[in-house]
Amino acid sequence: MVRLLSSAVALSVVEGGHVILDSSSKRCQEAGYDVITSLTECGKAAKELKLSHTIPVVTAVNYWKSTPAGCYFEDSGLLTKGLWFNPYSSSTSDGTPHNDRSLCVEAEPGHFPTKSGLHVITSWDGTKLTADSEEPVGFDDTKFPLIVFMNSWDMPQIEYLVKTIEWAKFGYVCVEYQARGWFLSGGEIGTAGPEDIKDVSAVIDWALAKFPQADPNAIAVGGVSYGAGISLLASAADPRIKASLIFSGWADLFKALNWQNTPARQWGNILVDTAKVLGHEPPLLGELLNDVMVHQNISFVEAWATNRSGAKYLEQLNANKPAIYMAHQHGDNLFHSSSELDFFQQLDVPKHMDMNVGTHASAELLGFVGLDEGKTAANHICGSPLLGWTTI
Repeated sequence: MVRLLSSAVALSVVEGGHVILDSSSKRCQEAGYDVITSLTECGKAAKELKLSHTIPVVTAVNYWKSTPAGCYFEDSGLLTKGLWFNPYSSSTSDGTPHNDRSLCVEAEPGHFPTKSGLHVITSWDGTKLTADSEEPVGFDDTKFPLIVFMNSWDMPQIEYLVKTIEWAKFGYVCVEYQARGWFLSGGEIGTAGPEDIKDVSAVIDWALAKFPQADPNAIAVGGVSYGAGISLLASAADPRIKASLIFSGWADLFKALNWQNTPARQWGNILVDTAKVLGHEPPLLGELLNDVMVHQNISFVEAWATNRSGAKYLEQLNANKPAIYMAHQHGDNLFHSSSELDFFQQLDVPKHMDMNVGTHASAELLGFVGLDEGKTAANHICGSPLLGWTTI
C-alpha cells in the first residue's frame, strides 16, 4: 500500500497584506460559524456574511457534491485557501478585506481538489516535449509525492489521464509527457536511448520547479511498455527516483527482439510501421529490424539493444535501491514473462511483481482508461487506488 504524505492545512488567508478570513471576527461569531462541513453550510454562510466569490477551475469538482475537501477561492487565476461558497454558481469578489477565518475543513485523501494543465517542456538539449499535469491545489506548504509518466509506443501521453486525475485526488502531483519523437514532441524517436533517459531527469527538474508542492524526496516514474522501459533505465541513471512503476516493460531488449533466435516479424513490423505514421522515426529502426530478420549485423543489434536494457544496469539499480513495482502478463509474446521473472529475481531492491492473464499491456491499458471493473487483471492492477503499489 502506498503511504500518502500529508500534513495539517493552515487556515489563514492573506491578500494584499490583509487577513481576509479569520474566525475570530465578530461578524463570523454573530453568524454562529466556526467550521464549514458541507456545501449547504458554505452557501448559507456566504449569504449571511454577505460575501461573494469567484469559482476556481478544478478537476475534482464532482467530489464536492458529497464530501467537501476544503473551501477555496480564486484570485488572479491562482487557487488560494479561503471560503468557497458554492461550486455550482459564480459571482465576483466584492474586494473587501474581511477579518474572517477560513471556514474550512482539512482535505481527506481521495478528495483533494485538483487542477489540470497543458505544458511544453524544454528538455536538456532544447527539444520540446509536450506534457500535461494534474496536481492537488490549495494546500500552501504541504508536500506531495511527484509521479512522472511517459507514453507507450504509438500512444499519446494522455493514456494515463483517467488515473492521474484519480491519483491527484489522493495527493500526488502527476505529470505525463510524450517522449521525444512522438506526436507533438520534438526530436527523433530514441527508443529508450540515452537522450530519452536524460529527458526523464529534465522533466523531473521542470516539475520540481513548476510545482512547489512536489516533494523532491518522493519521486516516482512509470509507464506502460515503452514508458516502462524508459522508467526502469531512468531509475538506474537518476538516484532521485525513489520508485518505479513498470507495466509490461522489458529487462533485455535484445531477447525481446530476437527471442530464442526467432524474431517476431509481426511485432517488428507493427512497431516500425506505426512509428513512421505517429512519430519521427529514424531510419536506423527499419535497418535494425531488417538485420534481425535476416540474421546479419547481429553483434551491432545486440550492442544497440543491450544499452537500452535495464538488465545491463542491474548493479546501478541495486545501488540506487528504488522501490520497483512490476506488472506483466503470462501471454506477453513481445516482452516474454520468463525473461522479466529472471530479472525480477536479481533485483536487490524493495520490489513487488504481479503476473496476470492476457497479452502485452492488455491489463494495464484497460486499467489506465478506466476499464478496470469486475474480477479482471485490469482491476487487480488498477481498480483500487494505488492498491499493492510500493511506498514512495
